[in-house]
Amino acid sequence: MTTILAAGIYSVALSIAYASYLPVVFVTYFNNIPSIAAAHSSTPITLLPLTLVLGLAARSFIFTPAAASSPSLADAKAATFNPATATLARTFKHNIWNYTSRTKIVMKRTATLMFVSGVNTFVQVFVTIEGVEAPGAAAYAAVWVVAALVAGLSLGLVGNV
Repeated sequence: MTTILAAGIYSVALSIAYASYLPVVFVTYFNNIPSIAAAHSSTPITLLPLTLVLGLAARSFIFTPAAASSPSLADAKAATFNPATATLARTFKHNIWNYTSRTKIVMKRTATLMFVSGVNTFVQVFVTIEGVEAPGAAAYAAVWVVAALVAGLSLGLVGNV
């Protein structure tokens, strides 16, 4: 089910981007594109079979390690935090970075997925497709970065981290 959730997120993100700003980006920054009809005719349902592999990869990279991790000593220490007797510095630290080990895993892996997919998509589009300008490649890569962020947040919430 988590694979379908992540795949659905990627599918909806792509569909929203195709319905809103990507056709303008394609026409403006992608030279020599014969047609953008596929962008106008796509729906989340038609994109879902294509994004199932992405959903499986996101689930395997973000959700599975977090679900398999066991509580740490820091988690037990965080549970003993008493805001009535804590100093301001300890309260600040507790509120900023005193998450459970599972939450930290989800946050780090989501940030990694966002960075790698954004940089990889930008480089692949900008370098391998002739006639693509840098702003167009960045706009297209932004779709994948936002989809990875939403998938990571969703998988983290599902895992109650």
